[in-house]
Amino acid sequence: MRNNSRITASAGTDNAGGDGGNITINAPLLVAFPKENNDITANAFQGKGGNINITTNEIFGLEFRPQQTAQSDITASSELGVTGNVQINTPGVDPTSGIVELPAILVDAESLVARNICDATVIRESSFVMTGKGGLPADSQDVIANAPGLVEWVNRGDNENKVSVVVKPQQQTDISQVINHKLIQQAQGWIVTANGQVILTAEVPKTTLQKPRFIPPSCGGYSQ
Repeated sequence: MRNNSRITASAGTDNAGGDGGNITINAPLLVAFPKENNDITANAFQGKGGNINITTNEIFGLEFRPQQTAQSDITASSELGVTGNVQINTPGVDPTSGIVELPAILVDAESLVARNICDATVIRESSFVMTGKGGLPADSQDVIANAPGLVEWVNRGDNENKVSVVVKPQQQTDISQVINHKLIQQAQGWIVTANGQVILTAEVPKTTLQKPRFIPPSCGGYSQ
């Protein structure tokens, strides 16, 4: 099937009633180009969809879909009614060819469990090991229960009781990097140098008080 080929038994194409027809195809191969819109349809509008029965060994390019599409379809749909039936028979394909028959009994449980564990032949070959916590109980009549873990006291060693003191070296400050800011103070006095220059000082200059010279009256004044 190529170039919009149709095998159709549809009814009600003019929005009228009517059921879809029946299509029966018997062919060794059914081939169509999937992207060329080749359809096998038994559709209806208001009635029931028809019946399509295909018997072939292989189908290439055609696929059953509930509604028509732009691909190559096999449909038996109805717009307002009940969908029809599509049955595809492939007698050349054996559906059971890929099935592997499994044995009915996968594991013989009796061969895994010894009936008499006290037998000398069994003792040399069998063992019962219980490792870790939980799992099987020690006695067959006991209930499985996880025993809580026990934590014992731990003593610290002699070296662990010592407190280690970490001494961090002090950072030395470079005196040359420290900027010496001189404070401005109010003048408290002044000094006169030998060349007559006046220098203001922050401290009051020390002065030596001189006693005034006492000139006694002359005796000649009295004689007059």
